[in-house]
Amino acid sequence: MKKILIVIFLFPITLFAQSDKSISAKNIPKNIPEFLGKYFPSHGKVSYFIEQDGDTMCYEADFKYMKQQYSLLFDTLGNMIEKEIKISFDTLPDLIKKSIEGKLTVDLEKYKIEQTQTVDYRGKLLYEIQVRGKKNKEIEFYEYYFNRAGEFVKVETIVLKPIPSLY
Repeated sequence: MKKILIVIFLFPITLFAQSDKSISAKNIPKNIPEFLGKYFPSHGKVSYFIEQDGDTMCYEADFKYMKQQYSLLFDTLGNMIEKEIKISFDTLPDLIKKSIEGKLTVDLEKYKIEQTQTVDYRGKLLYEIQVRGKKNKEIEFYEYYFNRAGEFVKVETIVLKPIPSLY
C-alpha cells in the first residue's frame, strides 16, 4: 500500500518531466555557461540536460533568474533556440485567459491547467499551456500553444515515458 501511495504522490511531480538526461556542466559546449553569465548574471544554480527529440539533440539549461523559472534550449553548437519562462495562468490578460479557456472547454470534457509558460522559439512568441484533460472518457496530458493574441496555434499530446522501477 505504501508503494502505491508513493507513486500517487510522486506522479504529478514527474508528470511533465521530459525524457531528458541530466549531464554535468563540463560536458556541454563552453559558450552555454558564457551565454548564461552574460545575459542572466547572478542566475541561480543551473541544471543541464541532453534532450533527444527524434534525430535532433539539444542541450537544456534550467535555472532561476530574478525569481522566475527559466528553461533555455540550445543546439549542439551552443546557440540558443528556445526560451521558456514559467508564469502563473492568472497573470495572463483576461481576454487571453478567456480565449484559452474557451478552446480547452471545446476540446475537453474536463481539464486542469498544470503549468503555463511564455515561449520564445526562434523569435516566435507563444504561450504554452500544459493541461491534464478528459476526452472520450480518457485522461491524457496535452501541451496547447497559443500566440500572444490568444489565438490557438496547435496542441500536442504528451506521451509519458515509463519510469524505470527500482523493484
